[in-house]
Amino acid sequence: SAIYSSVNVSLTVADLLAPKYSSNSSSPSSPAAYLKDRNYEFSATWTDNIVVSTVLMEHNFTGTSTNYTTTQSTNTYNYTYRDLPVGFYVWRMYANDTNNTFNSTDQFQLNITKANNEVNIYFDGVKNQNLQVTNSSALNVTATASTGTVYIYRDNNLAVSGTTPQTSSATLAAASYTYKANATGNANFSDNSTGVSQIATVTAPAPQWSSNTTSFPSGYTNG
Repeated sequence: SAIYSSVNVSLTVADLLAPKYSSNSSSPSSPAAYLKDRNYEFSATWTDNIVVSTVLMEHNFTGTSTNYTTTQSTNTYNYTYRDLPVGFYVWRMYANDTNNTFNSTDQFQLNITKANNEVNIYFDGVKNQNLQVTNSSALNVTATASTGTVYIYRDNNLAVSGTTPQTSSATLAAASYTYKANATGNANFSDNSTGVSQIATVTAPAPQWSSNTTSFPSGYTNG
């Protein structure tokens, strides 16, 4: 009779399928003007034939490329960063599955540009409008900017400068005066040399009559 023998064989199936990503996004999109305390949102959708184990966010927002943890919502992995200064940045996400098979997104760029340095000028509290006033009291001219050193000029002569806000106060002779305000920028805001110009027309107050009387000499007769 035939004699049969058995052999136990262990078969290991290697998982060669790395996680796949789709629907990557960033908000706001690049390029974006600087905005103080803005949140920057990044996300990507990851799937795997087994299970996605870990997803990391790599970026150089602090100057050096470093990995950071993400938050998960079903198959979408999210990362939030607050208040990016002006600069050119890169980011991507890495993922692995439970068999330690890795994949990464492409490397994406994020360009934060300088914001406009908004300058405004106020005549006695009235914003960016020409004004007609009498010279019976001082004219208060205030200039504001997003940042930097603010300059106020009256007829091309510097009246006052310093950190925002700045105010020039003067009692002026009757005439028309052109006021201009501009400001320097900084690392996150552009210079605004053009600024804003408005005209203040100063007039003399109208004459004031208190009384109008006529007197005649004593003993005067008509005819």
